Amino acid sequence: MEASENSIKVDEARESIAGGEAQVIDIRDKESWLDGHVPGSLHAAGDQLEARINELEEGQSVIVVGDDGKDCGDVADTLRERGHEVRVMEGGMKAWKDEKFTLQPSEDPDLEGEGPPEDEGQPTDEDQPA
Repeated sequence: MEASENSIKVDEARESIAGGEAQVIDIRDKESWLDGHVPGSLHAAGDQLEARINELEEGQSVIVVGDDGKDCGDVADTLRERGHEVRVMEGGMKAWKDEKFTLQPSEDPDLEGEGPPEDEGQPTDEDQPA
């Protein structure tokens, strides 16, 4: 299946993200987000979109990620109306996980303590002798 101009295949999305050519907005629910997301993505589920839309970098394309890619059309349309170049990741996070691409736990300070700690088991500065 060939990607349309409004969608992007998961491997192409990964390359664009890794190359700094695209940013990701994840519209899945909080529980799914905490379970793992595309590294560096911005979480904006439901009514959070309006509050977070101005956090997107101008001039950088946006990849919208949902559960399976079929739930992203309205968000993509809203972002396009705001002047962003937008594509929807085909297959959503299901496709990302199927490819076994890297997942990131939440770094959202509002969700602190609810996601897996990033440095679990890693020594900290406090563990080092003075």
